[in-house]
Amino acid sequence: MRFREALTQELKTVLRHDEIALLPRGYQRIGDIIVINLSRELWRNAAAIGDAILRIVADARTVCMRERGVTGRFRKPFLRVIAGDSNTETIHKENGCVYRLDVASVMFAKGNVHERGRVAHLVGDSETIVDMFAGIGYFTIPIAVHARPSRVYAIEIDGISFRFLQENIELNRVHDVVTPIMGDCRNVAPQLSGVAHRVIMGYYPGTDEYLDSAFQVLREEGGVIHYHNVYPKATAFNIAMSVLREHAHQWGYQLSSSSPSRVVKSYMPHMVHIVVDAHVSPTEP
Repeated sequence: MRFREALTQELKTVLRHDEIALLPRGYQRIGDIIVINLSRELWRNAAAIGDAILRIVADARTVCMRERGVTGRFRKPFLRVIAGDSNTETIHKENGCVYRLDVASVMFAKGNVHERGRVAHLVGDSETIVDMFAGIGYFTIPIAVHARPSRVYAIEIDGISFRFLQENIELNRVHDVVTPIMGDCRNVAPQLSGVAHRVIMGYYPGTDEYLDSAFQVLREEGGVIHYHNVYPKATAFNIAMSVLREHAHQWGYQLSSSSPSRVVKSYMPHMVHIVVDAHVSPTEP
């Protein structure tokens, strides 16, 4: 039975017909925690809906609802526990990796699951990676687990995320290849000047503000910058390529016309989260 149908069966004596029509069609599972979007009209029934979900979803421990979207520089979620255990820390398994996190304190986007796995399989042997916005290790951990990099420098400015990053490095036994660095990547970049074969820029929106730091850490012979950002759907790739070419030129590089790009997910109406695998090389004399 589908989730909404099962939820309807559980709540048909609790909710009115018009309220039943507003029930969520799906959910996000992070470890043993269920996260749902709930129409404001149903908030007064949130506890009953949460209890019903615990009866439906096997091995779920906690149900949270999003009160609003992630906001701010650190992309903090706004969640409220509506059923089950009040502890919002969990261990999530994905792409053969393990992540410990607090779903009420750090973001974990289900729409990025393919991207987190994809990048790891692009990394060549003995590459040096700079992950400029490491978070809890979204990209750092799968790269360290599934590829054979020489070194991954994982930079994170938020103290809570950095603590989980350190824990996840140990949980996945990749402490011998990952160097976690707490700080603003713009301040850390001078210390890593010229080291990176590959740069991960898994942050948005406003990623272009950090492109100078990405080019600063890139090796003299060039490399790959995985550039994430949010743009209008109709012009997203044109804007991204233009921004990348401009910054590359300023740093003495050129952008390959064969740089792959893809939509990661929809962000809001008429806006998309995209990534460009920007292959750059020194400008020819």
